[in-house]
Amino acid sequence: MKFSFLIVRLISIFTLLVSCLDEKAGKKYFGPETALISGRVVAVADGDTLTLIDRNKTEYRIRLAGIDTPEKSQPFGKRAKTELSQKVFGKTVNIKIIDIDRYKRLIGNVHLKNRWINREMIQQGWAWHYKKKSSF
Repeated sequence: MKFSFLIVRLISIFTLLVSCLDEKAGKKYFGPETALISGRVVAVADGDTLTLIDRNKTEYRIRLAGIDTPEKSQPFGKRAKTELSQKVFGKTVNIKIIDIDRYKRLIGNVHLKNRWINREMIQQGWAWHYKKKSSF
């Protein structure tokens, strides 16, 4: 069981590295030296997904790591989106990237100054702790 998890993780990392081309090709490499992204939040899709633009005008779709929120059509889904928007929309955040999901979104921990937004969403009851995909 642990061996298969390790293999899946290694394949995921290898796929990430192989799929990311150099900057000349217009793509970014997310290796250990570039695992931190800073930028302004320009959109919030729902309670656990946002869009960020960095200082180079590169747009990133980010899924908050370790949490899950109701879909917009489910009870409290719109409220979860509103809460995340109130916390980060229009603000400059730092995101530590930890993975890429099957929808090609970056998965990361969102920090606003000394606040950890992922954890705040759970503590305030707007998100569930998604233990299967959690880094905390």
